[in-house]
Amino acid sequence: MFLESVLRPIGGGRDFQWEGYDDAWVEIDGQRMQSVPGGTHWGGGVSISARDQARIGQLLLDGGAHQGRQVLPREWVQRMHEPCAVAPFYGWLTWLNRDGRLFADASHLSWFMFGAGGHMVWIDPDNEAVVVARWLDGAHSAGFVRRVAQAHRS
Repeated sequence: MFLESVLRPIGGGRDFQWEGYDDAWVEIDGQRMQSVPGGTHWGGGVSISARDQARIGQLLLDGGAHQGRQVLPREWVQRMHEPCAVAPFYGWLTWLNRDGRLFADASHLSWFMFGAGGHMVWIDPDNEAVVVARWLDGAHSAGFVRRVAQAHRS
């Protein structure tokens, strides 16, 4: 559904796939199927290119629109980067930087998606930027964000 409804309409999806766990098979209505987790986890989940991650980030930066077509409801995208009631640093599957605690050098309007293995999509409305990092050691995330923010200011 995601591939056909979102990723292909924005020009992506060539190498996209869901990976099920080897030991996660179920039988539904007599048909054996592999259970697929909802996100990226070691051993299964989403397999996606950095370019497609950037496409998704750009789609979100643009309020869910791509080339004049509303691919995702604008209201849904807006809710993704609004604080939830339980944790003001978290939106709908996104991490928020409203108070600058997540990354002091990033814009306070920045929001982030993180995946297993140190994958990060940084959406920065203040600078109209989407930044994708792959295999980034979490211990170096703040330094990476600082260097990118400084480079933009230069």
